[in-house]
Amino acid sequence: MEMKNEDKAKEQLADELAVKKLRKSAALDRLRASVYEMREPIDLRNVIASLEGTLRDMGVKFDDYSVQIIDEEESKASHSWRAHGLYHYSDDLTTRMPTTKTAYYEAWQDKRPVYRKDLQAEDPYNEWESIWCSYEKHIRSVLDVPFSQGTVAINSVLPDAFSEADIKSLEQVAEVFSEAYTRFEDIQKLEESEAELRKHRDHLETLVEERATELKEINVELQLEVEEHERTEGELREQMNLNSIFIDQMPCATLLLRPGTREIVASNKFAAEVGAVPGKICHSELFQREDPCPWCCAPVVWETGKAQNLEVETEGVVWDVHWIPVTEDLYFHYAFDITDRKRMEEERLKTQKLESVGVLAGGIAHDFNNILTGIMGNISLAEMYMETGRSAGKVLERLREAEKSCTRAKALTQQLLTFSSGGAPIRAVASIAELLRDSATLASSGSNIRCDFSIADDQIGRAHV
Repeated sequence: MEMKNEDKAKEQLADELAVKKLRKSAALDRLRASVYEMREPIDLRNVIASLEGTLRDMGVKFDDYSVQIIDEEESKASHSWRAHGLYHYSDDLTTRMPTTKTAYYEAWQDKRPVYRKDLQAEDPYNEWESIWCSYEKHIRSVLDVPFSQGTVAINSVLPDAFSEADIKSLEQVAEVFSEAYTRFEDIQKLEESEAELRKHRDHLETLVEERATELKEINVELQLEVEEHERTEGELREQMNLNSIFIDQMPCATLLLRPGTREIVASNKFAAEVGAVPGKICHSELFQREDPCPWCCAPVVWETGKAQNLEVETEGVVWDVHWIPVTEDLYFHYAFDITDRKRMEEERLKTQKLESVGVLAGGIAHDFNNILTGIMGNISLAEMYMETGRSAGKVLERLREAEKSCTRAKALTQQLLTFSSGGAPIRAVASIAELLRDSATLASSGSNIRCDFSIADDQIGRAHV
């Protein structure tokens, strides 16, 4: 009978322990769930409010409790506690408590529980007065258990109120707080990362939109440029067709060239016969020269935009060369062979010179005839005067007139010599009145005409003859 009672008592004790274990596990799960719901630091109030039920369900007997969150960089701690069934929070930085020489800071720093069994018997941290101000009770025993961000504390008005089991239970609560705060920090970091990611994504989307707008504008500009290029190409092709038609109608070698390079763009059949075809360089094909021709006027056309013309003789052939601008990128270049025309012009010039010489010879013959007539007439008169016995003065006058005619003949001969040698005629200052008298007298010599003169030298003057 006694054995059965003992077995029954053991079974009952085992059941009670199992129930306590389940209740403790369930209480920790509820606390963990409330901690997991934290999104902001202020949500700690809900956790503190649920802490009391957790501790009661775990079988811990106490009067009040508190949670201290330590900020090591600021050397301060926020203090939240329950007293007389009311919850108190010191979230404001101005009410934060210093951490130096405090039991909870020592517990957190050393990572071990700090248990003050009886503050009336021993108060190593001088905290009895501050605890009285917070709880308005004669607190005798206080237990602080550390977690990752601070400590969880319970107190009692009884001395040495907490057992090793209570300390173990509070350590389990602290572990939940550590897990929760780690998770809370991870969530905060994740949210910060997501916020930063959203910021970068928004910035990237803005950049993409801006770039898309820029690309759209660039695409529009490129489209306009393509259309303009196509239009220009069409105009150029049309111009090239017109130029080709014009070139083909030219009766001489004609080229359409690019400035600078002198590359042949188009040529007619006369140019093609000597190898001047598109893609070649004009001077290398037309004149077999490596360098541009020294007499080429193309650079003047490029610089001034005005047509140029020049006659050039090469290898016995005379060319009438033309350079005519068409556009900024094109110019015409053509040349006529004018060798025959030049030869004909030279022959015509020779003929004109011969005709001029004939006219000159006729004039000279006429002048000599007039001079000889004057000489012969004066000599005949002198002979007649001598035969009739006239005075010697009349004879002498006629002989002097004959001498003047000889002087004129001498001067005319000198002019002929000067002209034949290519020299310039000699000019001299002479009296116009005297020139008129001599000319009229010479012209009337040997005739029945008598010239009477009434000329004043000061009225007519002198001139270069």
